[in-house]
Order: sequence, then structure tokens, then C-alpha cells
Amino acid sequence: MAVKTLFFAVLLLVASGFLSGSVREADSSTGLSLGCAVGDVLPDGAVVWLRAEAESEVLVRYSRDPDLKVFAATQAVVVKETSDFTATLVLRGLEPATVYHYQGVVVGKEPGPVCKFVTAPRPDSLTDVQFAFGGCTRESFQPFSIMESIRVMTPDFFVFMGDTIYADRDGPASKMEEFWSKYVRNRNDGSMQRLLSETSLYITWDDHEVANNYDSGHPLAPIGQKAFFDYWPIQREPEDPNRLYRSFRWGKAVELFILDARQYRDPAARTMLGEKQKKWLLEEGSLLRLRSLNSFSPRFRFQARARINGAVSARRGERLWVSLLVRESRELSFSRQMYITLLSVKSLAERNSD
Repeated sequence: MAVKTLFFAVLLLVASGFLSGSVREADSSTGLSLGCAVGDVLPDGAVVWLRAEAESEVLVRYSRDPDLKVFAATQAVVVKETSDFTATLVLRGLEPATVYHYQGVVVGKEPGPVCKFVTAPRPDSLTDVQFAFGGCTRESFQPFSIMESIRVMTPDFFVFMGDTIYADRDGPASKMEEFWSKYVRNRNDGSMQRLLSETSLYITWDDHEVANNYDSGHPLAPIGQKAFFDYWPIQREPEDPNRLYRSFRWGKAVELFILDARQYRDPAARTMLGEKQKKWLLEEGSLLRLRSLNSFSPRFRFQARARINGAVSARRGERLWVSLLVRESRELSFSRQMYITLLSVKSLAERNSD
């Protein structure tokens, strides 16, 4: 059994030039636009993201058959202007460790292109795992050729570590439509579309989905966060729809904890993660829980979270967050256990350009 991680630090340093306009029109034959994406994959389920023409009904066909001659289908949903005509549809009843092929279908139109992903193995299955992680896709650095490099390595999944757009650069966004347009321009990139069509995602955000180094009280946070959820395949909880922290198993080899290091920041309480998220992580990662899982205990456990720059500058606000990062990392180190932390580390060069 082997676990391979492929680290791609997508550090986009070009700041010049406002990229005006974006291709938002749906394909006339399929009624779809911007390709497909699948995320939050389980042994028996997944979440598919699609975008379709205004007020259309869209569904997903899926099958183990690459030609989809025999398939199951989700119920159709109507895409709404309030989410920029995007939709997430949940696939259920899937088989573990199985390649599935799927396509979006707008009712009354031709089916869309066929995309694919692999489901997670059962928790008691000891299999090899290969995944990639990275972040920071600034639109002015397109084409995202590194995404093609990731795709050809055929990872089981890709962990997107945040800064999936740069809302505050290359023509800063301040209205919902402007945030959506940032996602549209990035999703139009061919290398990005090809990667998303052939693997699955586990996603978190960092600061540039809203504004550089923002805290929870930033006035644009609600807008930026809604746009993020509109454009990524994430399984949301009805009781707490903005919750982003969650965990996933990939067989007996890997357990992945997706953390939110932005939404709950509170300098007064001296926390980056917030008490509720820390309590959840401590309970999920407890030795008692590990013992209760018995043979299902993972060989490797990963924390995935965005963070501030690795080469620390002397800015007063950043010194506070670095201090809290160190303290909370120690609190969450779970003595007598080994965690591997995946960090989207920004270079000092990028920090100096911010």
C-alpha cells in the first residue's frame, strides 16, 4: 500500500492587466456551459456541479459504462438566477472504488460531454492512493498549464487549497455578479476544465475568494462565500449551510480533514479555527474514536487548510495570526498520533506583491 501526494504550488504573481469580459453563454446544442466538476466523493456518493442556460431544467446521467448506454439519473432541478444558473446534484447508491462516467443533461437538449471520477474505497479497504494538492489560481496567469500536468498523472482526487479566484485582484469584485464572473473566467480555462472533467475535488477557501487577509467581519464575506458555494461541488448541511470543515476517508490508507481557517477567525478570542471547529476536529481525531474504529483506523491522516505565507513578513496583523497558527497547531497536534498537514504556502515574493 502506497500513498503518493503530488504538490503543485500554483503561485500566480502577475498583477497587471484587467481581464474584461467572460464567456457565460451556454452551448446551443446542450444548454450547458463551463464544463463539469464533481466533489466530496464518498464510497457510495458524490456531488456534481453544472451550469446551464437560464431557468432550464438540468439532471445528471451516470454509469460505470463509459458510453452511458445504461445509466441511472438524478431528478431534474431548475437552475436559478440567484445562483448564476449553477446547480449541484447528489449522486447516491454508487459502488466503492469504481470509475463512474457522467454527463449533464438539460431537458429538451442534447446530452453534455462525458466526464468521469472514481469513488472512494471502503474504509476497511487497503489500497494505493495518489492525490494532488495545490491552490492560488489567479486569472491573470492563465492558461493554468499546471492543471494539465496534474491531470496526466491521473490522481484519485485533487485537494484545492483555496484562493480558487482572486476577487481582489485584476479588477476587484464588490458585487455578486463580479464575484461570479471571476469564477467564470477561471472555469473557462481549458486545462482547468480538463482536470475537473477527469478527477474529483475536495475544496476549501482561503482569503482571495473575498479579500486579502480578510477576517470574518469583512463586509464582502457573505457575498464572496456565497459565490464560492455557487461554483463548487460541495455537500452542504441544511442546518449549517456555510460550514466548510468536514472529513473524508479514502479506504484504510487515508483520512482527510478539510479545515476552514478563515470564516471563524477572531482576534479577540485569539483563534483562527473557532471553538466549534476545534472541538469537532479534536473529537474526530481522538484516540478514543480511533480505537472504536478498530481495523478501520487510517494509516495516514491529513489536515488540509489554507494558511498565511510561510516566509513571515513583519506586518503587525500577520504576526498575530502566525502566533495563533503556531499555538493552535500545537493544540491540534493530537499527542501520540501523527498528522500530516497539507498547507497552501504562499511565497514571500507573492506576499510582497499583495
